[in-house]
Amino acid sequence: MFFAEVIVRKSAVASLVYFFAMILPERKVDPPGIYEKPFKEMYDYIVVGSGSAGSVVATRLSEDCYTSVLLLEAGISDLDPDDVTQIPSLWPSLIGSEKDWGYRSVPQKYSHLAYENERVYIAQGKVLGGSSSINAQAFVRGSRNNYDQWEHEGTVGWGYDDVLPFFRKLENATDTSYGDSTLRGLHGPIVIKEITGSILQSFHQTAAMEIGFPTVDCNSDDPIGFCKNQMNVKDGKRCSTSTCYLRPALDRRNLQVSLRSRVTKVLIRNNKAVGVEFIKDGKRRRIFAKHEVILSAGFIRSPQILMLSGIGPRKHLQQIKIVKEHLKRVAEDSFIARMFLLQPRSKGNLRLSDNSPFSSPIIDPRYLSHPEDIEDFVRGIRLMRSLEQTKAWKSIGATLVRQDVPGHCSEDIFDSDNYWRCIGRHFLTTASHFIGTCRMGSVNDPSVVVDSRLRVIGIKNLRVADASVMRYLPSGHTNAPAMMIGEKAADMIRRDRTHRYNI
Repeated sequence: MFFAEVIVRKSAVASLVYFFAMILPERKVDPPGIYEKPFKEMYDYIVVGSGSAGSVVATRLSEDCYTSVLLLEAGISDLDPDDVTQIPSLWPSLIGSEKDWGYRSVPQKYSHLAYENERVYIAQGKVLGGSSSINAQAFVRGSRNNYDQWEHEGTVGWGYDDVLPFFRKLENATDTSYGDSTLRGLHGPIVIKEITGSILQSFHQTAAMEIGFPTVDCNSDDPIGFCKNQMNVKDGKRCSTSTCYLRPALDRRNLQVSLRSRVTKVLIRNNKAVGVEFIKDGKRRRIFAKHEVILSAGFIRSPQILMLSGIGPRKHLQQIKIVKEHLKRVAEDSFIARMFLLQPRSKGNLRLSDNSPFSSPIIDPRYLSHPEDIEDFVRGIRLMRSLEQTKAWKSIGATLVRQDVPGHCSEDIFDSDNYWRCIGRHFLTTASHFIGTCRMGSVNDPSVVVDSRLRVIGIKNLRVADASVMRYLPSGHTNAPAMMIGEKAADMIRRDRTHRYNI
């Protein structure tokens, strides 16, 4: 997924400046030593990564007091060295901080032509709660068609009707306009709020209605239309998976969470995952799993760990010697209309750069490599510009602001299709919503890594549960679907164990 920002100016009479003030509660801190408990030699389950899915998996598995769970997180606490992660509006300050892995792609051939070295900055949470602790907290499930397509292509049990109970289980939408809908959950840990992002919201809503878009719940089974922004916020603070799932469970004796613990490989014996190797405070350790290892380290780290463990493209692993630019300042009288391409056709790849677990992998999103993606962008521009003809936008004098950069598209005829194609290839950027590096599907599909029960094909007792298993990008953000995957993964793991041991 990538997005474009289009700057639209409104008339001076409609210009208002808003200052948001908040009264911060007393700073929360973690109990002393909570993440420094001595390790056992073996746990029932080892979960790698405490992000949008991992924290959910670990919390749910440890609900059984007789099941021991070790959760390994490479980053630090979301409350250290301060609790800025808890303040919803300050999420931009977390990008590029110590709580972000800060990956960069290889130079792009078809996009990012106006960026330094044509490279993409890829933010990924390196902190308790993972990207759910540093993202913009938008909560969008995706459409019915997204999940039905997964199932149609062989991912049994992942159709919309199958995943809906887990979306409902994880959320509490009581305080939204749709709390009485049978499609929404009312008792889950993740609290959803409707947020008014701008004084201009009512104008945008009216403008959308004028060109035929109804007001909808973007978390319903038909989300096409105007939707108020829904965010995971509780009591004025970020409701991440660390805050709203994991932290309430930290006092469980059967759940151990270890920070600054970077997993370097999965230990495999006779094609069976038996544990993990990781580095903490400079010391290499090995811990074993009685039942399963669950990788929830995200779309980059999960496939990287698999390949470092000898699981992946054979030719590539043999090569690696693995044994089995600033934009102009926007004018205190304009607003920005953002466009997201929800179903891009371009596909990238991820490879190891060497055999060291501490090296960043080679990430090549290959944005706009499929010609239809740039055409979709042009069509999106035309749709957005049609809003200028609505009574609602005309009432505030909203018109497109042209912002050319010398040497970048200024030679093209303004507003021509070629002009926007040029703008797209130079200035589009990522929304950091990546998926599919450990793709899920039928065992007969050569593109898949895990089956419909998230089991790594060919390896016993090893699963992947995070955004990397998604077959296609949901029509929205990836945070809520990743939480759903965590809920469904925990349910499948518990059911499989009950069936295996006839408990």
